[in-house]
Amino acid sequence: MHDTQTMAGVLSLILHDPSGRVMARREVHNLVTDAGRALVAELFAGKRIGALRARLVVGTGATPPSADNTKLEGEVDSVDVTESHIRVAGPRVSLTERLPEREQVQALREAGISLAIGADPPVLYNRVVFDVVNKAPNMQMTLTWNVDFGEGK
Repeated sequence: MHDTQTMAGVLSLILHDPSGRVMARREVHNLVTDAGRALVAELFAGKRIGALRARLVVGTGATPPSADNTKLEGEVDSVDVTESHIRVAGPRVSLTERLPEREQVQALREAGISLAIGADPPVLYNRVVFDVVNKAPNMQMTLTWNVDFGEGK
């Protein structure tokens, strides 16, 4: 018998105008970074202890994700994930937040989850790149990240 445990995730991004009409939608599978895998291993081993702080980060970089990524290529915005927007169901965790309106146009092409434990510096857990989404000043963007730790088959 051979057990495998995969860590995978899918970003669902929805851009909507002030009336709530959907202007763009993306769904992209992510790459878990080496630093993200190491963070999970350290948590499991008890090497990292403290409160979890999660942020959804977005940027303008278009270079394909790589396991050695430690930050977004061109981070331009982020939002803290509040505890009430984290859901756990079996081996799946969902993080959902809405990026607020900004005063400038943002040509977004990448996103990730930044995690920090206690007072430790943040770690880029995962990263995706997608077709450009132009977020105008009056638009809001909802990001939902489903992270699956696998079922072991």
